[in-house]
Amino acid sequence: MIEMQSPTKPIKMADLHNDVAAEVAQTLGNKIKMDMAFRIAGQELGMVFPISAYGPNSPYADKVLFTDLPALKEGNVSLWGANVYADPKGEFRQLYPWQIIYYQEIFGQRPDLVKLVTDGQQLEEVLKAGKKTAAFHSVEGMYGADLGPDLLHRMWADGVRTWIPVHNNDSSIATGHGTKETSGATPLGYAMMEQADEMGFLFDHTHVSVATSKDIFKVTERSGRPSFISHTGSRAMVGENMTRATRDDIALEVVRRGGGIGVMGASWLHKPNKDGIVTVEEVVNTYEHYINIFGKVSSEPWKHLKVGTDGDGMGTESVIVDMEDIVKYGLTLVGGFRRRGFPEYVIEDIMHRNAEIFFIANLGR
Repeated sequence: MIEMQSPTKPIKMADLHNDVAAEVAQTLGNKIKMDMAFRIAGQELGMVFPISAYGPNSPYADKVLFTDLPALKEGNVSLWGANVYADPKGEFRQLYPWQIIYYQEIFGQRPDLVKLVTDGQQLEEVLKAGKKTAAFHSVEGMYGADLGPDLLHRMWADGVRTWIPVHNNDSSIATGHGTKETSGATPLGYAMMEQADEMGFLFDHTHVSVATSKDIFKVTERSGRPSFISHTGSRAMVGENMTRATRDDIALEVVRRGGGIGVMGASWLHKPNKDGIVTVEEVVNTYEHYINIFGKVSSEPWKHLKVGTDGDGMGTESVIVDMEDIVKYGLTLVGGFRRRGFPEYVIEDIMHRNAEIFFIANLGR
């Protein structure tokens, strides 16, 4: 008989991608004044912040408070990808340092809850102690006229260890998923990616075009280092028009090279059920799809699957019922796996062990 976990104590979860940067933007002129380090009265996880909190033109008016540092403990989160993003609306040099400073201040306020790790040995030590969430810095997108390889050294010094070259849209570095796929990395971008690979950055294929993914494979061919996809769905499941989801051939190549995929529980990344809605069951369908296709290149296909929530970066249109915050997300996803008959060791692998093993072996190396 399978021993069921208490519903009030989730099994461990590793979240490969959380948009803490969205929280940073929300603090500007915010009448509510969010605080990721401490739970504030009236700020419950899963709540939607009204447009009056941000001003009439805020792009963050419908964002859901998915997590904060206390919620990491409540959700039994062992590993957390704390992400900075930049988009074409802002110069990377302006956005990046501001967000990193915010991260460091937040983490510094709660050393009892979270520890920033920059290599696999540090991660292993935090996981063994079992008292804190290990967090790693990632950067999503680089835009601006003055980008160059020197920024990679600055990022590394700040503790950044994983890099998504573009966030949806084309840049002076590479093309995003919405492009016509006529090209991938630019000469500047290719040079930056070669340098990043030599330095030890891990590449994340989320948001990039197929052509850019193929250029990442070319760059990492020499070093043999794996890459990963932190938060995505399957394009084969939702249709070719959903370019934000990953093509099966790219997913298979990531796995063949020793990487893996974090499936994201956003409603638009999964095929709706017969009633036209997406529940956790449809998210599990995507996991099953990947297990089936990964069997072509792996004898243990589930070991390449992980969790990537994109928490705090999603609007209300993306949220799936009972997956509105990081605590509910883990509980609901585990429940979906169990109803589908996944063995407990497979659930534990997908929820946390696969990510922990991957980053212990590859982070900062």
